[in-house]
Amino acid sequence: MKIDTIQQKSRQLRALKSNRSSQQSPFIECRIRQLEHDLVYMLSEHQKDVQAKLELNEQRSRMLLKIMQVTDELAAVDQQIQQLLSNKTLNTNIHQTNPSNEINQQQ
Repeated sequence: MKIDTIQQKSRQLRALKSNRSSQQSPFIECRIRQLEHDLVYMLSEHQKDVQAKLELNEQRSRMLLKIMQVTDELAAVDQQIQQLLSNKTLNTNIHQTNPSNEINQQQ
């Protein structure tokens, strides 16, 4: 919406400047200066908005990167847990299938 207004004022300014003459009324000169002032102000505000959006995007990117790093770390920990559980289950099964070996070894 701001861009539309900026473009509209810019067209008005170009139209007024293209029809300039040496005997132009003070009103038209005043209107040209007002349009120039409005355009400078609006472009400055637009630049601030764009800068704020860029900063937000940078913050979002950093947060997303951190989330991805934490997700990778969680996946690695989960894999380690699964490996430990698998090893424990394997060891438990070995001990359960060979109870006589343990008894024989103890004697």
